[in-house]
Formats: sequence, C-alpha cells, structure tokens
Amino acid sequence: MSSNSPQHALSTGLIAFLFACAALTSACSSTSSDDRDAHSAIRHAVRHGSFEKGVRLADDLVRSRPHDPQAAEIHRLASVAFFLDQGRQASFHSEDEVALEWFLKAQSIAPAKPLVQTWLAKTRQKLETLWLAKGHESFANDDLESALLAYREARRHDPASEQAQQGVEHVTMLIEYRQELGNEYYSDGVRSLAEYWLERARRSFAVTSKYQPNNIRALKRTGEVDVQLADQRIAVATNLEAEGFFHGAHNEFRLAGLLDPSNPMAAAGGERVAQEARASEFLYEATMQTYRKKYAEATRLLDEGESMTSVQHEAFSTAREAVLQARMQGVYDRALVLEHDQLYAEAAAVYGEILEQVEYFLDVRARQATLDGYVQMAAGYYAKAEAESDSAQQLEHLRAISGFWPDYLDIKARIATLEGSD
Repeated sequence: MSSNSPQHALSTGLIAFLFACAALTSACSSTSSDDRDAHSAIRHAVRHGSFEKGVRLADDLVRSRPHDPQAAEIHRLASVAFFLDQGRQASFHSEDEVALEWFLKAQSIAPAKPLVQTWLAKTRQKLETLWLAKGHESFANDDLESALLAYREARRHDPASEQAQQGVEHVTMLIEYRQELGNEYYSDGVRSLAEYWLERARRSFAVTSKYQPNNIRALKRTGEVDVQLADQRIAVATNLEAEGFFHGAHNEFRLAGLLDPSNPMAAAGGERVAQEARASEFLYEATMQTYRKKYAEATRLLDEGESMTSVQHEAFSTAREAVLQARMQGVYDRALVLEHDQLYAEAAAVYGEILEQVEYFLDVRARQATLDGYVQMAAGYYAKAEAESDSAQQLEHLRAISGFWPDYLDIKARIATLEGSD
C-alpha cells in the first residue's frame, strides 16, 4: 500500500489518535503476552488498511475476554475505523447517502471523536449542496413538486441552510398560488363547457392540468371537451367533403382523430377523403396538361385518377370533355388556316376529321358543307369552260369560279389570256 493512499492516511491518522487511549490503558494494567500480541495484530491490521480484518480480530479478542473493558475499547475503536473507511470509500464513489449511513454508525459508537464529526459534517455539506442543485434544476424545469422534495432534503442534511429554507418557502408559496390559480381555471372551464364554448373550455382545463397535474376531474373534463370538439370537426369535414374540398376535409378528419382517437367516423372519413384528395390531384394535373396541349398525358392522368374516386366521376367526365374540346379546337384552327389559304378541299377533309370524333363542334358542319359546295361548283364551272368553244362563254365560267375561289387550279392565267385576246 502506498504511503499517500486514502486508506493509509486513514489508518495512520486514526490509529495515532484512537489507539492512544488503548496504549495508555495497556501501560497502566497488567497485560499478558497473548493480549499484547492480539492488540498488536489489531493495530497492525488497521494501520495497514485491513479494517475488516481488524474488526474480526477485535471480535475474537472480545469473545475471549468478554469482561475486559480494554478489549471492548479496542473493538470499539477498530469498528470506528472500519465504519469510517466504508464511508470514505462510498464518498469517493459519490454514494453519499450510503457514506452518511456509515459515518452515522461511527458516530453512534464514537460520538465525541473529532474525525467522525469531520466526516459527518463534510458529507452532510456535500449532500446539502447536491440536493440544492437538484432543487434549482427542478425549479428551472417548472417541476415544483420535485423541487420542494429536493429543498426539504437539503434542509434535512443542514437545518441551518438558508438557501434550503428559502427554497422550501418559495416553492411552497408558488405551489399554493398555482393551486388557487388552477381552481380558477377549472371553474372557468366548467362554465365555458356549460355554455358550449368548447375551445375556451379546453384551454382552461389544459391550464388547470398544468397547475394541478393530479387534478383527475380536469383531465376527465378535457376528454369530454375533446370528444365534442372531434364531433364538430367531423361535421365540418363532412360538409367540406360534400362540397368537393377533399384536402380540407382530410385535415378536419385528421384533427378529429387527434382529439378523439376512438371515433370511428374520423378514421373512416380520413381514409375516404384521402383517396378522393389524391384523385383530385390527378384531376388538377390533367387540367394543367390540357392547358399545355399535352392531351395524351392529360388523358392518362384522368384514367389513373378516375380509378381512385367514388364520387368525382362527373368531374372527370367534364375534364375528359375539356380535353376533347381543346384537341378539336386545335384541329379546327388548322382547318381554318387551310380554308383561309383557299385550300378548300384540304380544309373540308380536316373538318371531316372533327366530325368523325364529335357530332357537333362550332360551325364545322356548315363550313364543311360550304367548302364542299365550293369544290363542286368550281369543278362544274371549270368543266363548262373546258367544253365551251366561245371564248366569251369560257371567260364567264372562269370568272364565276374566281368570285369565290380565285386560286382554283389555273383560272388566273386562263382569265388573263382570255381577257388579253379581247
């Protein structure tokens, strides 16, 4: 054992002080050789840190000499050394409550020994400091009950501690104040619930539970309010669902489920509108693709989205019609360009493409009929001009075509030739 170890410091200090009495007693009375050997073995064990061994040897000595006061004294001092050593070891390992128990045992058999009193005072001071720190931490975390227990423990270890006493008084006053405040909020919650001011009632009961965590009636009332609030949310969600606002309905069903997890309507409604909300997203994206003239992608989105819905089939049908109308509008515009370019036969054919897909679209039928008429009339007049031998008659037929189709075949050149020959 090193000369500067805690055990060595304890044994040398303790033995130098405690065994002085035993040495004096031994010197003043007749002592046998066996007794001197036993005393020496006990002192040697304690001096070298073998405190438990010293106590066992002292037990043996007392049993062999039950009526010897010197043996009893040596046993008492060896026990003190053992108790102090156990307490010191517990203290070094921060087991301060255990250490205090050992030092109190030492005090019970050696109340007047300064070394015992020193260790008791140090341990109690350490425990008071630790419990004060716990009290401050609990108070900072708004855990008043734990703070009060900690301050009381600190005061128990040091009844003269001003900090501990102030902590007990301050926390006790604050707990009493919060108790009164909690009662006021609880009363307000009951009144609000009776008047069906549910949100206000819920806030009041929540504050009550904050100030009075063990108020069972406040917790029960909060549950009652939550059930009624959940019913309100479900009513709102049902209306939103009926109006087609599925995302809003889904959020209301979700909030209802948080308020009352046991409500079957909240869970079922949430699942139902979640599916419809997803379908509506496909519907919206299909509309965007229609605006971008990506009709194939819009149709794909409508097919996928409609497979999810149970109530939006009419909306999907309208969207499909919008895709068709937009696509036909594109074909119609192409036909108009051909018509304005006097490509009547080509334009009539494109108008025919529209009518193959829809029965009616704007003035397609009228325009196609007009253009077909132009084609037939132009062909008829042209055939007559070809059959005529009289140049004046030829010119008349060709000018008739020019009136509605100036670029028809080669009529411009033929008209110019006939007019030049006049």
